[in-house]
Amino acid sequence: MNTKPIPEPRPVRLNAGPYINPFLLRALPYTGIVEHPHGVMIAGQLLTGDEPLRVGQAVRVTAGQYVELHYQADLDARRLASQQRQEMNDQQERDRLTALRNAARRASQLFYEQHPIPFAFSIEIKERLSGLSSSSNGDGWSRNTVYHVFTYETIAFGRLKRGPYQFLCSLVRAQGGANWSDSLGRDTYANDDGVRPVPTCKQCLAILARIETKPATGFP
Repeated sequence: MNTKPIPEPRPVRLNAGPYINPFLLRALPYTGIVEHPHGVMIAGQLLTGDEPLRVGQAVRVTAGQYVELHYQADLDARRLASQQRQEMNDQQERDRLTALRNAARRASQLFYEQHPIPFAFSIEIKERLSGLSSSSNGDGWSRNTVYHVFTYETIAFGRLKRGPYQFLCSLVRAQGGANWSDSLGRDTYANDDGVRPVPTCKQCLAILARIETKPATGFP
């Protein structure tokens, strides 16, 4: 992504002379056509350039620290270059996000092919109040948020027992806590094609590994 600023067109500094007509400042910014190579007439005052002007060219004259003239063609060219760069950067960002989504989808498909989960589930997060504040993205995420396996049915594995609508790694103690927005169990993080994110909670992954190596009980 190209973030280098596009240089401003070089202005032509105009000389208003020792006396500035008060009507001149009211007339600025001014747009018009250069009729004489030595300067432009604005509000009855001739503003001479420090270089010959391009006769017949559209110009824009502004006042700041100095009175300066820009050729409209130069301004338009810079505006077009800025627009084209922005479009290119936007496309690069879309391509980057698409590549990330595709990579995540492939990783997800590979994970669930290699590690099938033998019960109904979704992938959820444990919401944090800090992630729902006005200074956050409002999605319940915090810096250390991870993806958890969320059960949809009762399971039993040795001393591990989980009822429906509970995190595999820990119990949902109340309606609040990890579920402030009441979104658990809605499969919020599944992709449009039904592929879910890979769980990243270490405790959930450890329990899944134990389930893989030794059959659990309590599944339909």
